[in-house]
Amino acid sequence: MTQQQERDIAVDFWKVFSSDAGKAFAQEIIKLILEHEAPNRKRNRKQTAFENYKKLAHALSANLVYLHELQRETLQTRRGLYVSRSKRVLAKKRPKHTSAPDFVNKQVIPLLDTMAATDLIHQIIPVTHGRIQNPFRKTRQYGDSTIIHPTGRFLKFMSEHGVKGLEHVRRDAQGEEIVLLKSKRADGDLSETSAEVDYPDNETADHYRTILRQIQQRLDVAPIRIINGGWPSAKTGLLIDVRMRRLRRVFTRERWDSCGRYYGAWWIPLSKAERLSRILMEGRYVAELDFSSMMVRLAYGLAKAQPRDGDQYAVPGFAKSRDCIKVLMSALLFDQPGYNRKKLPPDALEGLHKDEVRPATEIIQALKEYHKPLLPLCGAGVGHDLFFQESQIMTMILLRLNTLGITGLPVHDAIYVPTHRVQETKAIMEQVFREEVGMEGVVRVTMPNPTQVAA
Repeated sequence: MTQQQERDIAVDFWKVFSSDAGKAFAQEIIKLILEHEAPNRKRNRKQTAFENYKKLAHALSANLVYLHELQRETLQTRRGLYVSRSKRVLAKKRPKHTSAPDFVNKQVIPLLDTMAATDLIHQIIPVTHGRIQNPFRKTRQYGDSTIIHPTGRFLKFMSEHGVKGLEHVRRDAQGEEIVLLKSKRADGDLSETSAEVDYPDNETADHYRTILRQIQQRLDVAPIRIINGGWPSAKTGLLIDVRMRRLRRVFTRERWDSCGRYYGAWWIPLSKAERLSRILMEGRYVAELDFSSMMVRLAYGLAKAQPRDGDQYAVPGFAKSRDCIKVLMSALLFDQPGYNRKKLPPDALEGLHKDEVRPATEIIQALKEYHKPLLPLCGAGVGHDLFFQESQIMTMILLRLNTLGITGLPVHDAIYVPTHRVQETKAIMEQVFREEVGMEGVVRVTMPNPTQVAA
């Protein structure tokens, strides 16, 4: 197994036990924890704090069971769960509109210590700003999160209560916020990197939430499965659970017209090749339909100009470096006013073909010359605005697919549908793009290759 395939899994505090056996097991674990700490407690917790503490213990136990059962079914044994022990992080007041439950607080720290003291977990606490040695790995790793593993005693209690199989754990996300707002970032980082901020109830967020729930209803019941069960993604190393379908919509820069892309569902982090070779819907493989050069075409729509025919990233002199040009174009659209780019982004350098290596300023100038109508938008910080338009287009497409009884899996500017629904989906995508942008969009279709489909 490669180092990439040994990714630990984040604790998901929305996980709970769904079976009677699981709930009885959780009660046993909570009882052990409370009995162990009782002699050393000088005063009882307030009722709300006490209930929250039990919820934390229940959620951690459910996560440990989930980890063990997922690894048992996929023959993986070296992964752990990671969770923060940072008082700075855990002591923050939990906003109303946040992705975490309101009972997550700094009680996590003594709970982890008590579970370790009662031999329920192995706990690997990081050295501040340094390396941590994980005895469950041959490799060393960096990080500021604590890694936990279930102990033999924990597994023995599982066996005694008949807790075996993923069906004992589910995700109870009734209170989870699905419309998130991220903080402003001057450096132009994308949506998942900046901090969540709270916001007052408002009609705009309510509208987005209502639409997302309509889309989610179809995804929740759609017959979707993945070949090779929960085996990890070759790209991310993450174990795959097809029950984890809940989408969230993330807006940036504390604005409701910034970004709005979809995140959260299990298929989004996978590679294109994995989606095409492992996902089955309605008993069929899926095809990918995506908009060719979407960011560039949206930028031309914003500039009220017509793009060139053909590939928007085919800059003369850099035909072998399409990936480089694509990343650079995106960077220029995200660059903030006043920033004069003179270097290529790291990802762009990776896509630069060895036969076409030139000074960064020469490549940047060639791209700007190729897309002269977009010069006013380069360095204007419009990237998030274009992402918002992209997400609105995808939302409209998903809603129209729903009316036709078609389930679509969104991945930013692409959508995956069963192979027998490709033509209907393509027509809808072209129609929506025309309506929203005022020009023709180019939809590419990638069908699954049977010779590359996993057995």
